[in-house]
Amino acid sequence: MSSIKNIIFDFGNVLINLDFDLTRIEFAKLLTIEGAITTRQKLFDEGYASDYETGRISEAEFFEAFRTCSGQKDLKDEDIKSAWLALLLDIPFERIEMLRALKKEYGIYMLSNINHSHATAIHEYLEKEYQISEEEWRAHFDILYYSHEMGHRKPEASIYEYMLEDSGLKPEECLFIDDLAENTKMAETFGIKTHTHNPNENIIEVVNNLLEKN
Repeated sequence: MSSIKNIIFDFGNVLINLDFDLTRIEFAKLLTIEGAITTRQKLFDEGYASDYETGRISEAEFFEAFRTCSGQKDLKDEDIKSAWLALLLDIPFERIEMLRALKKEYGIYMLSNINHSHATAIHEYLEKEYQISEEEWRAHFDILYYSHEMGHRKPEASIYEYMLEDSGLKPEECLFIDDLAENTKMAETFGIKTHTHNPNENIIEVVNNLLEKN
């Protein structure tokens, strides 16, 4: 009998396909390649990216920080937002069907580093593409944990502590799937079983194989 009773999914490059190069290209169009690289570095070094991902600053404040870091005070919110959202691709419907099937047998959770802009755009995509409302999307999970709603982000230990305490999950009964090794390694320190996902592999086949082994 499998020891896995709960599956915790990351979002980006696990359930939704991403291409970070598309956002880098759009920022380069706005700022030049060098300007885009410098601006991105400042956003991370000065904590704006982390603050936005943990809900400490609003979308408007983040866009203002972008203008400050880029030195381009005339950039419009809509242009920054368009570039910021460019990395979001698609959620193949078979992955949604996978979640629905798994939820019949397992506890299903999401633990995602995500900001307000990306979350809103994804919810709008699901509504438009599959007529799945935000409420219906959240219902695919026992609990959906977005970093910007929690005030914590991976791989900080605090986000795993929060999730385990809030959900009442037993670490040894959980499988956590994330595309970043730094995130799965931290989860392992709590006794959670993990898998570092290669986005080039089929997540449905990966999940089936992992469950068969456990």
